[in-house]
Amino acid sequence: MCFNDPLLQKYGFSEQKNFNMVDGSPSLMYNYEYTILSVAASGKALRQIAVDIKYSGNFHCGQEVFMRIKVLMADKAMKRETMNEREKMLSAALSDGVEISVDCIKKGPDELDCHTDEAFAAPEMVKMAIQAEKDGFDAIVIYCFSDVGLDAMRENVSIPVIAPGDVSLAVANTICSRFVVVTGAGWNIPRTYRRMMKNPIAREKMAAVLALDIPAVEMRVNPNATKEHLEAVCREAVEKYHADGLILGCLGMAGYGDALEAAYPIKIFDPAFIAVAYAEMCVRLGLRHIPAQYRPFTNDSHVEL
Repeated sequence: MCFNDPLLQKYGFSEQKNFNMVDGSPSLMYNYEYTILSVAASGKALRQIAVDIKYSGNFHCGQEVFMRIKVLMADKAMKRETMNEREKMLSAALSDGVEISVDCIKKGPDELDCHTDEAFAAPEMVKMAIQAEKDGFDAIVIYCFSDVGLDAMRENVSIPVIAPGDVSLAVANTICSRFVVVTGAGWNIPRTYRRMMKNPIAREKMAAVLALDIPAVEMRVNPNATKEHLEAVCREAVEKYHADGLILGCLGMAGYGDALEAAYPIKIFDPAFIAVAYAEMCVRLGLRHIPAQYRPFTNDSHVEL
């Protein structure tokens, strides 16, 4: 058996069967062909090892999976490689033993930019939610700040369905006095504003909806464009609107929170991470919608599911 794999070298693996990487923490077992490697680590280090091994394609993780979360993307133009990266990124917000699976709709809009896109994406989201429950998933996360298809999905499944937009507003309400919501393009501000005004938290505490408005040509030539424009929006939120919180109003902006908080006196709410972590909590505590509020769909109207 060859132990020259780069991933093995990254974590100092050798040809011995059992060893400790950090300390005497509970060990995590990995199968490499027929040899068992015992890895002792803790916290984020342990989780990153598990994530790296899962996505290296060289190992099968022997750790018991006790919860499975399905993340559904409301746009069909996502490449499998990109969704794999999302799985790896979002796993950092979950406990060990929680498996996350990201998939996108197979029919409908390539991108979700307007109410029409939402209307065509929602039926596919409902169908995928039904299948996810059949496949044994414990919770579903809608990977869209617009919470596309939320109510219809809850009428068709009994497992928790998590809405990143609503959940992020609820979290912001607990620690913020005044926040802004950031969307991608200026022309999307009215749509976002209309939706926010349906939420009592936003009506009370939202100071503004701001947009990145990154020119397409800049996106092509500047890999740091999103980060730079987010920094400009953070500066405006603090200096002009005196906000102490900023909600990333598009889950495509996920992962920029730490850098922005280091540069500005503002709390960044990243709905992608908040939603998956909340999904895990809902499963643990049995928090889910009930038939009295979401009457199960019986298809008396004979729609295609």
